[in-house]
Amino acid sequence: MTQFCSNAAIRLAGNWNARLVLDERILAATTLNLSLSRFDLSLAFETRDPATRQFLAAHLDELEQALRAALHTLGQSNDVFLSIR
Repeated sequence: MTQFCSNAAIRLAGNWNARLVLDERILAATTLNLSLSRFDLSLAFETRDPATRQFLAAHLDELEQALRAALHTLGQSNDVFLSIR
C-alpha cells in the first residue's frame, strides 16, 4: 500500500479511488475502499462479518500508526484516516 501511495507516477496522476474485495481467508466478507490524494490516504473497511469487525477494531490504531511510519520512511507526509463501516 505504501509503495503505491509513494510512487511518483501515482502521485502525479491526481486523486485515486479504488474498491478492493479482500481475500476471504484473510478478512472475511470485507471490502476495502481506498481514497488517495496528494495530502490524504483514507482506508475504509466494509465488513458484514462480526469476527472481522472485532479484529479490525482491535488493530485499527496499530495499522494506522504503521502506515504513517511507512509513508514517512518513504518521504510522504500524507494524513492517514482509517475507518470501519
